[in-house]
Amino acid sequence: MWVFGRAKQAIRDNRGLDLVDDFGERAIYMEITKVNKYEGGGPGAFNWNGRI
Repeated sequence: MWVFGRAKQAIRDNRGLDLVDDFGERAIYMEITKVNKYEGGGPGAFNWNGRI
């Protein structure tokens, strides 16, 4: 959750990042809509994964 918090703060503070895709289209606004965290792996070796 610490990593998610840092990423969310960076996006919140820099909504006008100069992001351009392969087609030359530019991002003008970014917003966090959902944060998912889930545990994976097997017995004795669990990994946490997440998606913003």
